[in-house]
Amino acid sequence: MWVLLAGWLLLSFAGGQVLGSLAGEGSSDRHRWAHEQAERERQWALQRQLRELERQIQEERLPEEEREAIRERRRRDTEIQREARRRLGLPEEDEANG
Repeated sequence: MWVLLAGWLLLSFAGGQVLGSLAGEGSSDRHRWAHEQAERERQWALQRQLRELERQIQEERLPEEEREAIRERRRRDTEIQREARRRLGLPEEDEANG
């Protein structure tokens, strides 16, 4: 009887250790994934900054008339985007990123 009880306790302990290590691995995977995701987002932000800076440099090299036409087109595009968001009941872009 004591042998069975000791065997059961030993197996329970060993099973708990195995389950604990498996749970720990999942936590480690989630931590690694979160770290990798943060790194991807940082890289994406850098890429967006780079593209924006390139666009600014290209625009600076244009004649003033062309720059003004580009600014006017952007204003119209922004108005259209706001109207589309309003029609869908979405918050303003600044509020959504806020």
